[in-house]
Amino acid sequence: MAEDRGWGVRLKPVAIVAFLWSCFQLYVIFAGFMDPMILYPVHTVFGIAVGILAKPLSLKNRILRGLDYVLVFLIGGVGLYMVANFERISTRTPFVQALEPLDYAVGVILVLLLLEVCRRTMVFYFILCGTFLERSGGGALFTDLAILVTGKFRGGAAKMSVVASALYGTISGSAVANVSVVGMFTIPLMKKTGFRPFFAGAIEAVASTGGQIMPPIMGAAAFILAQILGISYWKVAAAAAIPALLYYIAVYAAIDFESMQNGLVGLTKNELPDVRSGILKRIHLIFPLLLLIYYIVSFTATPVTAAARAIIAVIVVSFLRRETRMGPRKIFDAMEKGAREAVTVAIPCAMAGVLIGVIIYSGLALKLTDILIALSGGKLLLALILVMVAVIILGMGMPTSAAYLIAAILLAPLLIKLGVMPLAAHIFIFYFAVISMITPPVALASYVAAGMAESDLWKTGLQAFKIAMPSFLVPFVIVYNPALILEGSLWDIIWVTFTTMIGVIALAAATIGFFYRKARLWERAVLIVGGLLLIVPETITDFIGFAMMGVVLAVQLRRPSDLVKRTLPVS
Repeated sequence: MAEDRGWGVRLKPVAIVAFLWSCFQLYVIFAGFMDPMILYPVHTVFGIAVGILAKPLSLKNRILRGLDYVLVFLIGGVGLYMVANFERISTRTPFVQALEPLDYAVGVILVLLLLEVCRRTMVFYFILCGTFLERSGGGALFTDLAILVTGKFRGGAAKMSVVASALYGTISGSAVANVSVVGMFTIPLMKKTGFRPFFAGAIEAVASTGGQIMPPIMGAAAFILAQILGISYWKVAAAAAIPALLYYIAVYAAIDFESMQNGLVGLTKNELPDVRSGILKRIHLIFPLLLLIYYIVSFTATPVTAAARAIIAVIVVSFLRRETRMGPRKIFDAMEKGAREAVTVAIPCAMAGVLIGVIIYSGLALKLTDILIALSGGKLLLALILVMVAVIILGMGMPTSAAYLIAAILLAPLLIKLGVMPLAAHIFIFYFAVISMITPPVALASYVAAGMAESDLWKTGLQAFKIAMPSFLVPFVIVYNPALILEGSLWDIIWVTFTTMIGVIALAAATIGFFYRKARLWERAVLIVGGLLLIVPETITDFIGFAMMGVVLAVQLRRPSDLVKRTLPVS
């Protein structure tokens, strides 16, 4: 649980502005409809103000600190001007009615301040809901549940990381935040039970990154995806379910093979913390999450309204136990932290909107599509590879939401023009925008995990990339066989899911270098080819892939084991 802070710390300018931003967003939900020409500018203005105050020009120089406050008042003035003139601006006919000189000045100031905040730092209601759950003890509940479910199994500490990160991903849309919270407990435990530091950091980075594609509550980019396509969020979550499952199966398999190869066992009874009492004290915190899922699945409320109601539910149920009770201080902290974390989504998305506007009005979007079609020769596979590389580059150092938004506007039309169904095209882009968090050379989640594991940045980043490699093929399957996103007959969905699952397991074995026994070089090659054939959505390739895996397994079954089961002393 976070350390308590006095009101003196809470009442600093950044905390007050962050708190007011949260209050405004909640007011919008419970007061009813607000014109977007008021809502969006105010939302952006608050985001810029919090970003400026959270990342000051200087902590010591009073002149520079004073400049920060001038910028905050300036952006506040921009917000007031846009609200006061929203009716004139919103009813104006573009290219017919001229803008006033002050309109240009306000627009320039807004863009410049956006650029300034992006220079310093990186969907609001779900982020806020997550901070309320975390502040009430929901994060600790997920960790305890993960320990209870996986702790005793082979490589239990690492498998616990996978489960805890997937669960925590339901309340956090950030891979970095997921690593920071869950990794604080799981990484030291993985190292203690025999996992090499860089491997422990890599596992946590990969597991935390997957939280953004894990239904029922995914990262903020999923909500943007639903809005762009004009479909329900639940359809997006349902489409992402099987790809997310395959992602975590690949990670889980890599852990299992690594554990077998090194003779690692599960946590002993003495090493396992007594989590049952902690779970019983916090189990009621599951209710707001279930309520949120119910609203989304039943379509009885919009996702935003559902998240707002879940926030109220967190506060109410927290009073069922003294350990989770949310008094004024915890509520203030949750609202402040939610606003601070929302800056990492709001500001890049606003900046992405500026870039998209420039690209569309300049005609570059159409030219880019033509250029990529020419480069790919109209071949879908080559176009997919080009789009994958472009999305990963966009995602290097940029939040998933902003990377997806820019790529969706620029690159999705290319895939759709080549015959890819719209949902599959956007899921393809969304998936790689997420995976960019663990793709070198700029792999933010891996770098945070490496620091916590006290391991080499490059070693950790490359290991995370290797572990995630089988998952890189899943989006390609989605494009060529949309059964993975529930588009097709029940038999197609079952068969494609099964063969792809076996394929990613084979690739995980080849990556780790262990299947039933330690894999020789030729065995790893056969596993790679067999895994790829299983992932290719063709019946003939599936049977050839199964046969190749069978050959490796038969050879390894005849070979005597050279493994020695070992346990590590508790230090």
